[in-house]
Amino acid sequence: MASDGIENLPRCTMTRISNSRDRNRQEKVEWPRRRTVSSERVSVSCNLGIASSSIDRRRSGSREWGSRPVKRITTFSFGYRGWGNATPQLVRAVDAAERARDFRPPILVDCRFSRSVRAAGFLGNAFGELLGANRYRWMKRLGNASIGTQTGPRIRIQDPSAADDLLDLILEANADGRRVLFFCGCELPKREGKIACHRTTVGTLLLRAAWKRRVWIEVVEWPGGKPTRIEFEVSAELFRSIKNGRMTIPVPWSVRLPGLAGLPAGSIATIRSNGEALHRIVGPATWRKESWQLPVLSWFDDPETGLAECRRIAEKRRRDSGHLSRTST
Repeated sequence: MASDGIENLPRCTMTRISNSRDRNRQEKVEWPRRRTVSSERVSVSCNLGIASSSIDRRRSGSREWGSRPVKRITTFSFGYRGWGNATPQLVRAVDAAERARDFRPPILVDCRFSRSVRAAGFLGNAFGELLGANRYRWMKRLGNASIGTQTGPRIRIQDPSAADDLLDLILEANADGRRVLFFCGCELPKREGKIACHRTTVGTLLLRAAWKRRVWIEVVEWPGGKPTRIEFEVSAELFRSIKNGRMTIPVPWSVRLPGLAGLPAGSIATIRSNGEALHRIVGPATWRKESWQLPVLSWFDDPETGLAECRRIAEKRRRDSGHLSRTST
């Protein structure tokens, strides 16, 4: 199998613009006022000058819950569609993104009712064997028990009380500097604003469990974060292909993977070649045809579509597909 290129990519030069370095610094506000979130902007420029981007790293805030300061814990939902034959690359991408955010490799929770699937990397316990027992859990009780049935509701969580077990694991992982991704095989949590996957329901049960126990958590589709904008030069041939509707953009080898593995869905990629430019709405990097690619989530018939319109469409897509954050407060 070809190298995924993570270790071989050249390092980027990072220049801090914020004076603050403490990502975990807490800022107290009185309950029930909205939390205060501080940010630091990091400018990233790559050695070969092909790509540059701006990443907004948001620190977790804090708020008062009763008389006790509470820090927000983020957990992620995830759909593995498209990764069935590239699970080693998926694990490397997720781990790289979390390391870039100063977290240890995450724990992945399988919330499928059945593991009898076509995707080789997720068939049976294949993914568990890849990750190891310390990083993989199968919580069948959080699975959709309606799978394979012809009657009853479309989504029926086998045992809703298992959300408390998931919350326990999230708290345990947080104490160890890790976060949790709970996943299934569906592509998106929502379609056109309507629930399309039971992991959305699992997220709701988790938030309710956290509220009852006065735990402040955030549930968001992987990789979370606020959409940003990236720019890079491509060849004239690739530019024409993208302009004509190509739905993936090869990641230049001058760009380090961690930033693109954790690229928020709905970010804008500005592609340039020979003085021309066009914009595409993209998601985090995926492994396709033995290379890292940015998936194009939306493209425009009119190449002159401006950034403002792109951002409007991207935000609507994020909302309709279930990529917006939810919290237990």
